[in-house]
Amino acid sequence: MSRFDYEAPAELFTGRSTRGSRPMRYHRFDSGAEAVRFAVEMLTNEQLLAAVLKMDETRYRHVEIRTFYDSPAFPLPRKKIEVKEPAAAKVKDTAVQKPAPKAKSVGKADKKARKAA
Repeated sequence: MSRFDYEAPAELFTGRSTRGSRPMRYHRFDSGAEAVRFAVEMLTNEQLLAAVLKMDETRYRHVEIRTFYDSPAFPLPRKKIEVKEPAAAKVKDTAVQKPAPKAKSVGKADKKARKAA
């Protein structure tokens, strides 16, 4: 792979989806680092798969864009990743909880008795 210039102007083409036909969108950035950060942090995974980053006459696809972002040479601060609790930690212990009381059903005889009263 050729050396990536994080300071050179860059163009990012986004929008095409693998499931549908959305119009291609064009974004222009003053630096390649800004374009890479936008692609990784702002686009959905589906959009990133279809994104193309163009610098000079060289085009880069999603794997290369991600590699540039993960590189130690990336000059901009990265977005902090939020650590989520595992799904098992969120599940409540339902064996200890008492079931909610059931509502009494009203039969036809009860309705007639209420009307008569």
